[in-house]
Amino acid sequence: MRSDQSLINVPEGQTLSYFVLDDFFALRRLLPAFQNLMTHPSRMQRAVNLYEGGFSDVREPSLQMIVWVMGIETALSRENEDEILPQNALIGRLAKVLNLNQPLYEQVEGQEIPIESRLALGDLLPDVFKLRNRIVHGQWIPDEWRERIGFVSEPTKINVLYSETLRHAASYILRRLILSHLERHSSSAISSANQ
Repeated sequence: MRSDQSLINVPEGQTLSYFVLDDFFALRRLLPAFQNLMTHPSRMQRAVNLYEGGFSDVREPSLQMIVWVMGIETALSRENEDEILPQNALIGRLAKVLNLNQPLYEQVEGQEIPIESRLALGDLLPDVFKLRNRIVHGQWIPDEWRERIGFVSEPTKINVLYSETLRHAASYILRRLILSHLERHSSSAISSANQ
């Protein structure tokens, strides 16, 4: 048994996250929608389980990448949809939920700050899918990405490799999809309760 079995492997841009007061207000606002989501089997419930499992059950970065991209695809699929969507359709659906021109963010002192404006989510998505596909089909990180720096982490000043940046992007995008779903459903739950 490995001694680090209980450690969580977190992408570099998320390692210094901590709670601030607004996080507790958001929790109070979103908790009813989350509890409702987790009591009714659905694609979004599977996406939440994949997001959480990528942190708690998976420590190998390449497997985390696979799990989180599975979560993205699950979150973007429609209930009872029985087709595998092509990448352009997935990106199209994602663009309806998230602003793909926004930069990738990292957590710094309880706030999300943009990593670098050149790392827009839409620019990273094709490589997120490419890396996942390569890993699933037995390939590894492309040679041209092995030494490529994705960004310099603001708080730690660590050079983060591009492949690690893509892993961070996968978890970030899945988290944003889940939060967007909860926001939409918490608003409708509050509206229904007030009527």
